[in-house]
Amino acid sequence: MLLVCAFYAPLAYKSLTGGFRFGKLALDLPSHPTTVVELPAHEFTYLGRGTQSFVFMSLDGRYVLKLFRREQWVHPWRAQFRKKKRSKPTLNALLAGAKLAFDKAQDLTGLIAVHLHPGGKPEAVMLHDKLGRTHTIDLNRCSFAVQHRGVPFREELFRAMREHDLPKTERLLTSFVQLVRTRVERGIRNTDAKVSSNFGVLGDRVIEWDFGSYTTASEVNAAHELGRFAPALRHSLRKRSPEAAAMFERLLEEQ
Repeated sequence: MLLVCAFYAPLAYKSLTGGFRFGKLALDLPSHPTTVVELPAHEFTYLGRGTQSFVFMSLDGRYVLKLFRREQWVHPWRAQFRKKKRSKPTLNALLAGAKLAFDKAQDLTGLIAVHLHPGGKPEAVMLHDKLGRTHTIDLNRCSFAVQHRGVPFREELFRAMREHDLPKTERLLTSFVQLVRTRVERGIRNTDAKVSSNFGVLGDRVIEWDFGSYTTASEVNAAHELGRFAPALRHSLRKRSPEAAAMFERLLEEQ
């Protein structure tokens, strides 16, 4: 029984806390020239986590703070298992993607600020974790990004479809296609082609809030990039609304 408890206790604690702890943050990286970051809020509450960051929401619900996670040591056995799955970007690749998004695609990603390396005056913020505990942290020791908070693209799209709101459905699909085309025109490719977790909505405007796999790609074209994202979305549309599916196909053909 003691062995069972010893095995499951860390897993239970991780579930309760969302895995958040300061030791997992990308802190005190080698210093590089940095810019002063003006934060829109200084108090945030735990929202969730991804493979690349812990996400906190401002108390007014308008902004999200993404604290980038440092690379973790992985046991060789787990490393062998992970090779069979798509590996997540390295921390350096994530920071490069964040810089690319901020420099060339702020309007497409909802980005307000990025801080990739230590520097600047101390910037204290209050974080409320999943257990309700309050922490104060100097953000200038962290690598992070601040974005406008949206709602998931698929959630908003499917809501419009359920309500038979074809004008809104068309606006969302048009915005999605236009976003990908505009990003490609700026020489940016997203190597992670998931629609469900990569895209959100601000108003009726689609944004690509997951920029962690952004890379430069001068040779990519819009038709090819849309072709990588289209299959999963096409399948969902056909199951839910023939009208929306036809609308999407028409938009894809308007190259």
